[in-house]
Amino acid sequence: MSTKIIFLRANLDFFNKSKGSILFLLIFFSPVLIYAQDNVGIGTTTPDPSALLEVQSSDKGFLPPRLTTVQRDNINAPAEGLVIYNTDTKCIEFFDSASWISICGGVPPTSPDFTCGDTVTFTYNNQSVSYGSVEGENGTCWMDRNLGASRVAVSFNDSQAYGDLFQWGRLADGHQIRTSPVTTVESSTDVPGHGDFISTMSTTNDWRNPQNNGLWQGDGGINDPCPAGWRVPTEGELNAERLSWSQLNYTGAFNSDLKWTAAGGRSHFQGNLNLVDTRGSYWTSTADGINSYGLFVTNNDAYMFNDPRGHGRSIRCILD
Repeated sequence: MSTKIIFLRANLDFFNKSKGSILFLLIFFSPVLIYAQDNVGIGTTTPDPSALLEVQSSDKGFLPPRLTTVQRDNINAPAEGLVIYNTDTKCIEFFDSASWISICGGVPPTSPDFTCGDTVTFTYNNQSVSYGSVEGENGTCWMDRNLGASRVAVSFNDSQAYGDLFQWGRLADGHQIRTSPVTTVESSTDVPGHGDFISTMSTTNDWRNPQNNGLWQGDGGINDPCPAGWRVPTEGELNAERLSWSQLNYTGAFNSDLKWTAAGGRSHFQGNLNLVDTRGSYWTSTADGINSYGLFVTNNDAYMFNDPRGHGRSIRCILD
């Protein structure tokens, strides 16, 4: 393959026109090459014809630009397909011409071969996990357990099926872990940049100040904690499940196909756990004034509630 070596114009008098100086130029500029072909290979002399650039290595990786969310959002007119690594969310993200999409949730089950009842594998808390899927009311499809649960519930008070407790609208950034540290410093942005549970006694009792009603809105929405193709259910969707139970209490909740549990909650006051083993509490994506809707399940009742967003509640993802 022929190559062309491009030399920058230089004042050879500076080097006294010596042969050694000319050799220096050849060595110095030899890496600057233009290959007479339509694609480029790094680590390979035979890049695949379908690729403009192919990189091969057995001991190195590809390192994209690393930006915070603020830095990412300051990119002027990002091109469709632009890729970055978000250091706040610890995720690769790409721009789809309208918004930034995270790929941390894995691949959505968009294949025509996917049917409700299949297993869904995705990355959660930096680990690969596999959940089942279960058909719900009105043709909906749900994950078979709460986010963070290690198995499908075998009883209403099965602690291994409780999973994590999210503050409404927050990422799965570590704050949802039941033993995460507590801070009293509210966040002024959608991504606090840490994994602490934010205790709040403000007027709104929200971890975010000012509030943002646009969080958790749909698959791939801002801070959507569910994997790609899944999302937090709406108030209407979760209420339809509640109304389908044989009994409006935790017996009816567990006896349903979705096996709801008494995972308890976490208070926005001090971040302490409460009512574990006796009450289930689940967030929806539906905002209502300064609060948001969720579901409470006790030994003698099951009802939709309007609650401050600073509380920690369970999440059950639904297929978009």
